[in-house]
Amino acid sequence: MKTLFFSAEDGKDTIRRRMAGICRADDLDPAEIDKNLIVLDATDVPCLFEEAHVGGGVKRGQVTVIYDQLKAMIEGESVKFLIVDNASDTFGANPIDRQAVTKFIRSLTQLVRDAGGAVLLLSHVNKVTSRAGKVQTDTESYADSAAWHNAARSRLFLNATDNHGNLSLEHQKNNLGKKQNDLRLAFREDGSSLYALDSSYDENNAATNALKRRLCRAPLLSLIHEFYGRREWISPSTQSTTTNAHAKLKMESSFPFGKSREDKAECFAVVRECERDGLLFKEAYKKQDRHDAQRWALTTKGLEFIGKAEHEETT
Repeated sequence: MKTLFFSAEDGKDTIRRRMAGICRADDLDPAEIDKNLIVLDATDVPCLFEEAHVGGGVKRGQVTVIYDQLKAMIEGESVKFLIVDNASDTFGANPIDRQAVTKFIRSLTQLVRDAGGAVLLLSHVNKVTSRAGKVQTDTESYADSAAWHNAARSRLFLNATDNHGNLSLEHQKNNLGKKQNDLRLAFREDGSSLYALDSSYDENNAATNALKRRLCRAPLLSLIHEFYGRREWISPSTQSTTTNAHAKLKMESSFPFGKSREDKAECFAVVRECERDGLLFKEAYKKQDRHDAQRWALTTKGLEFIGKAEHEETT
């Protein structure tokens, strides 16, 4: 989905460095990311919500002109996921005012509500947690008003676990479903992003596994199409020892799976999902000995998915 990152804390140079590091580490194509990601350097004009004097010494929290401009961009670009970094820079009212905090958070959700979207609001921890670090015992961890906790439907808490840059992401609240298991994380060496220290979270999370499989589709389909163009057919039969998708493609550098039995099963699962979703089909052809056979071929939808023109008929 189209995502907008509203960066009120870090400027464009820092963001570009981090994005470059992420692309290198995860082998991502910046051009593909650019299709669905908008990054705004809002360090000069960060405030989305502020206090206004309404007379008689009374102040009232309200959205700003910047908020209205952001709303217009979100609607114009059909954004469904908004990331705001962070609360202290974008919230210009009293942070312990429960009503103002609630109004601010609701105003953020209204930006993507009509599109069925979601908002991730980043916020600093309280002083006790910040000072205690890995030995903190505070179960709340958020700063200022309890409204920061109560107004959110889901809340995550990122905290240091040692002095070597290791962290833990804990799901402390979820009004809409089951809380997820803790995720052990660490910074990459270049500081660009975080990565999971183990795969236990992924193995226990069906949604995460589904996302991983979807990310494997493009490189797998691209390889099948490349081999098709060279008349090296990929057999739909998983019993074929040398021409099935895993056996034929596993030595390629862009192959998104490993060489283990589990990786082989994952490869076949993604192939089946691609067929089910109309990206692949079993194409009939005659082998050199004139016997009937089948091979994997990309559909028009599959070719569009990997950004290729429809291949010529091969007999």
